[in-house]
Amino acid sequence: MPTTNAPRLANRRQGSVIVKAVVGLALVAGGVAASIAFLGNDKGNENQSIALYTVSSGDFDVSIVATGELQAKNSTVVRSKLETTETVVELVDEGSFVQQGDLLIELSSEQLRDRLENEMLSLESARSDLIGARNSYEIQKSDNESAVRQAQVRLELASLEKSKWIEGDDVERTRQLQLDVKANGDELERLREKLARSVELERNNFLSGDQLKQDRLAFTRAEAEYEKAQLRQQVYGEYERQMELTKLNNEIEESTAELDRVKRKNESELASRQATVTNAERQLAVREARVAKLEEQLKNCRILAPTSGLVVYASSLEGGGWRGNDDPLDVGRDIRPNEEIMMLPNSSEMIAAIKVHESLVGRVEAGQKASIRIDALRGKMFDGVVDSVAVVAESGGWRDPNLREYTVNILIDIKDPQSMGIKPSMRCEATLFIERVLEALHVPVQAIHFENRAAVVYAQHPSGKYERTVVQLGRRSDQDVEIVAGLDAGRRVLLRDPTPGEIMAPEDAAPVASPSDRAAAR
Repeated sequence: MPTTNAPRLANRRQGSVIVKAVVGLALVAGGVAASIAFLGNDKGNENQSIALYTVSSGDFDVSIVATGELQAKNSTVVRSKLETTETVVELVDEGSFVQQGDLLIELSSEQLRDRLENEMLSLESARSDLIGARNSYEIQKSDNESAVRQAQVRLELASLEKSKWIEGDDVERTRQLQLDVKANGDELERLREKLARSVELERNNFLSGDQLKQDRLAFTRAEAEYEKAQLRQQVYGEYERQMELTKLNNEIEESTAELDRVKRKNESELASRQATVTNAERQLAVREARVAKLEEQLKNCRILAPTSGLVVYASSLEGGGWRGNDDPLDVGRDIRPNEEIMMLPNSSEMIAAIKVHESLVGRVEAGQKASIRIDALRGKMFDGVVDSVAVVAESGGWRDPNLREYTVNILIDIKDPQSMGIKPSMRCEATLFIERVLEALHVPVQAIHFENRAAVVYAQHPSGKYERTVVQLGRRSDQDVEIVAGLDAGRRVLLRDPTPGEIMAPEDAAPVASPSDRAAAR
């Protein structure tokens, strides 16, 4: 029966990711290549053709093909630094290439200028208030020259109070706390010994459980009292004593300061004048800060390019609507505070951001080689290497909520992308080389059928029918499947679903000699 070569049946791509295998068929013994044959039916029906494939051993590649878009590896986000919503009055064209320092966008500044003028007036008023407060302070100082003896008495009393506390109150308090700690410690030790005896007595049934509980409770209370006594001693030694000493020292210092202030007139009046001066200074500082901030805001109305790059409006990016405004960026549009206005991708280094299905992403890792085809360049191919793999998957959205894909960034080997007209968001297709299967027995995926969870092929029998054969599968691509067991090289398998009349009954099946057996027989 004559045979002719025929192409493999194409597999439909599922989702945005497919596994694509490039088949390299090795030469078999005698130099005959494995082929797919279309055979005429033995029954004589010339219109019916049978797609057969001769099982062979050879090499084939397993790779992942996925689509995505180009992105700049490094991009600068340009945002509004204004605290108010302002209108665009001047805008650089999208798609133009700008240098660092070039004007990107200018926002309206009339409102900011009006506010700045009002703040400048308030600033001058604050300066005048400060001058008046300082003059009043100097006048008050010249009037404070009375009540010196009263201030001296207060200073002497404060000094005596400190001596009394150091030589009397502090000593008494310290001794009392030491006695409390010792007394509570002795009581705790006594109850500890009593509890130990009670435990022993209760173990020997000489003491009731209730009495033992009372002894435990008494011991716990004594333990708590002992800790409290220690804590009171610690708190007094580390905090209260220092606080009291600080307080007494502060009273002496205040009295000394008061004496000095009273000599110049009156402490409270002088402090009041000083507070007025301080408040005026703060008011002046607030006004100066507001003026400086408004001047900075006014400067930010003109947004300059922080880096060189290609101008891409944020409203043009995917998902631009939820970034803050649905309207396209144009003159007259309002810009909100901190709104992302545009991106400046650095096109000197480009990456292909492709989407890989979650079932395949585990086979992708940084450093793997890839080839990238860019649609806009008429399918021109470029070399690349996997730069990173996303940690979190992205959903397919409302169109396919069950779809989970990971973004894989591939660094493209292009020396001068800008001169070639390569821009972000261009569609691309990347092929990631995963594995090369060497000298493996394999068949096209069309030959594999799954029946009751078993992999089955329909091998041609000398009778002209097809024998149902269970096989064990190994590595696979979308075109080839490795046969681990159940099938020998040289047999022909059907590449379509058999009709009921073409399938051999199990009782009619007879052993089919393998090619090696047939060669030995000859």
